Amino acid sequence: MPRPRPFVFLFLLVAAHPAAADDPAPPEVDSTWTTILGGESFSGWEVLWPEFWTLEDGAVRARTPAEVTWKIPEDVHGAYETFNFIRTRQEYPSFHMSLEVQVAKGKFGVAHWGTMKKTLSDSFFYGHDGWCEFRMTWRGGKVLLWFDGKFWDDSASARQGENSGRIYLYLLPDSDVRFRNFRMKTLPPEPGNGEGRGGREDEPRESLSGLLAGGLDSWEREGSWELSGARLEGRSGAKPAWIRRKDGLGKDGRLSFEVRGTGRGRILTVLADVSEDGREATRIVLPPLSTRWVQVEIDLSGDRAALTMGGRPEGEGKRGGSGAGIGFALAAGGSVDIRRLEFEPR
Repeated sequence: MPRPRPFVFLFLLVAAHPAAADDPAPPEVDSTWTTILGGESFSGWEVLWPEFWTLEDGAVRARTPAEVTWKIPEDVHGAYETFNFIRTRQEYPSFHMSLEVQVAKGKFGVAHWGTMKKTLSDSFFYGHDGWCEFRMTWRGGKVLLWFDGKFWDDSASARQGENSGRIYLYLLPDSDVRFRNFRMKTLPPEPGNGEGRGGREDEPRESLSGLLAGGLDSWEREGSWELSGARLEGRSGAKPAWIRRKDGLGKDGRLSFEVRGTGRGRILTVLADVSEDGREATRIVLPPLSTRWVQVEIDLSGDRAALTMGGRPEGEGKRGGSGAGIGFALAAGGSVDIRRLEFEPR
């Protein structure tokens, strides 16, 4: 039996960016679209926890208690035990989708098993008391998303190839969400992108490099930290998460990497000069992140550490560690992707 494929986690908990003249238009819903969840029945869906998924007033109401864990089916590799979800019985390749949502509280998301996952927070819906419509295009490893007809995001990419999978609607703990008019249109694969089971990717993929090239065997960690393609993915829940290794840095030099992330405020702290017992380190707290990749450079020289982000100096401070280790600390409720993590000794 083939090994189940994990989610590639892609969290988006941010507001829509201002509309631009070159923003793509949302896909038009017409008679070629199919309603797969309308609020009258769960036909075509697998409902694992029916006491928390009910039909009310022509919509699906989903609720998750604040503290709960579920027994996740064995074929759902990579899902957290706090996920409360339903899933289609049919598998879908590339597609357009449209979904109306009303969020009372908490977080919900849409996932395409094995390739893509989008999570939305109730903070996004401030000022929207009624129903909101999301439209999404998922094709060839690229995700496009529109909110109430306005283009929202195109920064996320997901795994290409082998991407025919089930569609999941899921909630995180302490959530109350209503869904209706979930419609989809299957798309043909793009030429040369290797979509479909047994396909291949024709585009070259970046491999792990620098301090991540050897994998995570030499890294101690707490929380969810995984390697996906060429990047390190960190996710924290109710508790902070951290990852570190005892070596990797010299006394002086330049630490560089690219990062993107979501969460409230300053979620990521870089740990330099980490001692062997992990108790001492130079802590550099990064400014708030976004879903756009940004270049980070930290110059370690003498007793000073200077931070630059996106080519702009962000300040400097005194070094506080005595070791040669490196690490990251992620605040609760945060999500980050890190790539091209390198150190150039001086």
